[in-house]
Amino acid sequence: MEEMSRVRLSLLFCMCAGACCAQPGYFAGGYFGVSTLSADARTDVTPAGARFSSYKPENGPTAVGFGGLHLSDFFSVMGSYGWSRNSALLAGGEAGAGSNAYSQDYRANIHTVMGEGMVYFRARRSRVRPYLSAGTGITHTEASARGSLTVAGRPALPDR
Repeated sequence: MEEMSRVRLSLLFCMCAGACCAQPGYFAGGYFGVSTLSADARTDVTPAGARFSSYKPENGPTAVGFGGLHLSDFFSVMGSYGWSRNSALLAGGEAGAGSNAYSQDYRANIHTVMGEGMVYFRARRSRVRPYLSAGTGITHTEASARGSLTVAGRPALPDR
């Protein structure tokens, strides 16, 4: 599951953002929606046979909270925490002289912490404020097997 793409597309159902009451330069908000992981597959064909591996992810919930500080009309810093949960079916095997295959359902929880700077192209009083942001962060993915493992033959199984 660690090789699973960490690219997520969030379709927003709700977005709420507002200013904190303590200082006019602070902001905070959050949103929730649907997280979608990208799927992938690989097939190697040789004269002795073929090997394949794939995973099929399912949509799942996602939630993000963020907060930051406007340092000037044109520059802000922001930190955020995001969580998502997705199910995925992992499958692999080989066909040829010794045909083997397996499939296993997994559930993945993904936690992301980000920090970024934002450069705005219009002053804070503007109704629409395009911006450019750059930052860094970390993502932690943990996966656990769910349900029973389906096996045909004697395949090489991934780590639990």
